[in-house]
Amino acid sequence: MTFIKSSTCLFLSVLAVVSCLMMGTSGEPACCDAVVPSSSPSGKIGLFCFRGGLDCAFSRQVTTDCEHFTSERIGLDCK
Repeated sequence: MTFIKSSTCLFLSVLAVVSCLMMGTSGEPACCDAVVPSSSPSGKIGLFCFRGGLDCAFSRQVTTDCEHFTSERIGLDCK
């Protein structure tokens, strides 16, 4: 049963990344704990992000697309 859940999560994560790539979004895929609105810098930021954006659901993170990343794992200008 655990294998089926893991496989399903992996499939959904890959599907999310592929759909983002097909939509023509710019930036780099990432897995973040949360994506929240920000006033400075304006737009949305990702909290505790890891570049790559693969298998985010397995680690209970969201898949997003960010333009830049800080050394503190903050994603800037995320979609």
